[in-house]
Amino acid sequence: MSSPPPSSESAPGTDGAVGMPRGVDTGQRPLIRWRGWRPALWATTVVAVLLTWVVTFVGSAYETLLHAGVCHEPARATDLTEAQHALVVLVLAAAAPWAVGLWRTGHRLRVGLFALLALAPVAIGAVQVLTAAPADYSMDWCLY
Repeated sequence: MSSPPPSSESAPGTDGAVGMPRGVDTGQRPLIRWRGWRPALWATTVVAVLLTWVVTFVGSAYETLLHAGVCHEPARATDLTEAQHALVVLVLAAAAPWAVGLWRTGHRLRVGLFALLALAPVAIGAVQVLTAAPADYSMDWCLY
């Protein structure tokens, strides 16, 4: 019986090179030597960052359009307070999956850097809204 063809992933008993048994010297360096994360995990993390950006952008744009003053008129104090609360909730909701990922992974530094990259735009926007006065929280958009 013939043995199955070598898999594209490193199997137990190999030295990390694709399909190369431990101790076999071919005189050449292997083409692929995986260290740390596989490409699928990198791709998944990048997709998670992009998804976080899209969701937080849509949520913060919705809150801004809903609560900001329009046509150079200042926002009402209650609208600004509601927008501040909503953006804090948005930041916490966006940070929750990243916190779980940090808690569950052994690669805390990598996941933490990606989480910082993913959450920075919405966190900066939330800080700007938290420090804004009602006169600052207006848009130049006029429908008439």
